[in-house]
Amino acid sequence: MMDKQSENEAYWAARAAAYEEAWHNRCQTTVERDLAAYYEQALADIQRDIAALYGRFAKDNKLSMAEAHRLLTGDEYRVWRMSMEEYLQGIENGSVLSEELDTLAMRSRISRLDKLYAETLKALDRLGRKTEDRMTDFLMDAYKDRFYHGIYDVAERTGIMKANVAIDDDTAQKIAAAPWSGKSYSQRIWKNDQQLGAVLRTVVSNGLHRGLSVPQMAKMVEDKMHAGLSNASRLVRTEMNYVQNRAAADSIKESGMKYYRFIATLDRRTSAICRSHDSHVYSIDEYRPGENAPPLHPNCRSTIAGSLRDVYNEDGTRTARNYEKKTIHVPKNMTYESWYNTYIEPRLVPTGKGKWPTRKDGTIIATKYVQSAHQQTPSRGLPNSVVMHQSNRNDLQYDFDFYDSNGFMAVQIHCGPHGNSKKHPFGEVGEHMHIWQWKKKPSGKWAGSPDKGKELGDREREWMKNEIEAAVKRKATT
Repeated sequence: MMDKQSENEAYWAARAAAYEEAWHNRCQTTVERDLAAYYEQALADIQRDIAALYGRFAKDNKLSMAEAHRLLTGDEYRVWRMSMEEYLQGIENGSVLSEELDTLAMRSRISRLDKLYAETLKALDRLGRKTEDRMTDFLMDAYKDRFYHGIYDVAERTGIMKANVAIDDDTAQKIAAAPWSGKSYSQRIWKNDQQLGAVLRTVVSNGLHRGLSVPQMAKMVEDKMHAGLSNASRLVRTEMNYVQNRAAADSIKESGMKYYRFIATLDRRTSAICRSHDSHVYSIDEYRPGENAPPLHPNCRSTIAGSLRDVYNEDGTRTARNYEKKTIHVPKNMTYESWYNTYIEPRLVPTGKGKWPTRKDGTIIATKYVQSAHQQTPSRGLPNSVVMHQSNRNDLQYDFDFYDSNGFMAVQIHCGPHGNSKKHPFGEVGEHMHIWQWKKKPSGKWAGSPDKGKELGDREREWMKNEIEAAVKRKATT
């Protein structure tokens, strides 16, 4: 039997987890969809401008550097200058991108490549403004909804209903805009878009040097824009977790409680740092997001709930998910490590298969990028993930790790010979693959290692065709 305090805490913890899940789903179905639409529109605008430049000045579908650097003159320059001034006059508040546009507009010598960059900045500036406005509305709603529910949930169990706790929009916006991680979400939006603009400028310049065609250039730009969307989606999820937990903390304090309990989401994706804080109780006066309160990392899903005491009570249970993702009840004081080792790890086996993401043209989509030597790769990772490694050696090479549905290494694909063609005499440029073999030790743990290198199959070549094509071109120029 649970005592009254344990019942209340278990109820509040369950409600906190339910709110986090509900708003996470709402984030995916509303604001993240909107962000995807914004990025697709910006991508279409940028690709259209690239196509227009090629359409006017390219020969044999290739644009020479001389043509790209040719200066705008006469009517062409005047029309461009007027369009820039018209755009800048039409925006209400400046941004880091509009400031850069203003600098470009003041120049008397503008090349065709500069003009393309300016159009890219305009597309990204529009993107940044729409992203900031949409995120602001969403985060304000998330804060107010969680705060009011937190106040009500405490009152429902204690019988004490707080009055005069209305939150106005100015207060909600100020809380949402707090730079809890060093920068506000607005600053991060514009920093990300500024970096994206610089990356796209480099991509276009390098593509011209390499003599890429319009479709090839468009594909490279698309990859960078999709990476930008991924950053934006990660940002809105993390900021949503912040405002949800900040609202929970404010409602806990407003209700007169002095402590809160850290609640990690118990499933196979829980981070190590959240595991270490799981079930710990902290003073509400020492609430510090990023240190002892969520979010502790990007995409954090942990929550907090009010605690009526600072000494942990061993009574009671909490909900968790087992291997089949069914809800189960576990001891309330069970830590993440105990839960994982009891309910998950014994059931995990290498499958060798995963739901690895691909584009419409069949090429693979990396879920993580690592700038390091491939030999450092771990044998266990996130389920269904694809980690792309870029070699730090002089001979640029991309390598990919594929983790199966349970997070075991399944396949490694190398788009080159690691600088040793004799040891890897495969394909056109040494591209090869390793299938991982796993054996269960007497201790019950799994040990894995890659088999000998072999030629890529048809499926793997389809996945890697862009990387192999780029490697072939690099080889031809060396």
